[in-house]
Amino acid sequence: MGSLAKNSFVDAGGRPFGNRVQDVLHDLLPRLVRQFPLLNDDLLATEVMEEAGRRIVNREGQHGAVDDLHAFAWVTLRNVARSRMHRGSMRLERASLPPEQSRA
Repeated sequence: MGSLAKNSFVDAGGRPFGNRVQDVLHDLLPRLVRQFPLLNDDLLATEVMEEAGRRIVNREGQHGAVDDLHAFAWVTLRNVARSRMHRGSMRLERASLPPEQSRA
């Protein structure tokens, strides 16, 4: 997760989100990984963070700035992560034992 804390999250066009969204996403990254331990992979966490960022930016584009961005971003992140956990590939990973436990 170390490299993720230093990188910028980008929108679908490859442009970094504004500082306001970047800052809140970076603030919530440790909480996200604690809540969803399977997202300890940088790629998965980045996908979740960027999808949440896109949803936040779209919402603000349609309805104006969110008053409590930190709370709104956390709910958005949690919803994206839960959705990601329900995909078929993540279901298989959740049901599998880690290599050190499967040897026993």
